[in-house]
Amino acid sequence: WVLPLLRLDDDEVLRCGGYDVLVYLRFMSLSLKIFGSFAPYAFAVLLPINASCGYKDDYPNTFDRLTLSAVPSNDPRMWAHCLGCFLLTALTMHWLAREARWYTKLRHRFLTQRDARHRTILVTQTPKDLRGGARLATYFNKLYPGQVA
Repeated sequence: WVLPLLRLDDDEVLRCGGYDVLVYLRFMSLSLKIFGSFAPYAFAVLLPINASCGYKDDYPNTFDRLTLSAVPSNDPRMWAHCLGCFLLTALTMHWLAREARWYTKLRHRFLTQRDARHRTILVTQTPKDLRGGARLATYFNKLYPGQVA
């Protein structure tokens, strides 16, 4: 159910679920893009390096043999992990920049819509003679003719 959900058109999600659902799904998709773009390096380079450093006697747990802790201190193979950090940072910045551009366009589209739900205000310390829905609506209709819902 996850893949069909992530394949939905943004406008369809926006129409059915709203902005919060769309941004959440885009965030989940962003996470998958970051993981998917870094995973080949991690599986093809880092895991074999870690596995080649760990010895069965030193690490009884297979998981421990596949982690950075299996690489000895001052080993030149540590540079692969350093390069991996730079690569992961660059990939994350790339995907975040793309999502930020998309989010900016969505936010501008949201702000230019003329929907009363998007322009809600909180009025505090209202004078006693204006307290009440009808009187307050009449007052704001005088201030902003035709713009009060």
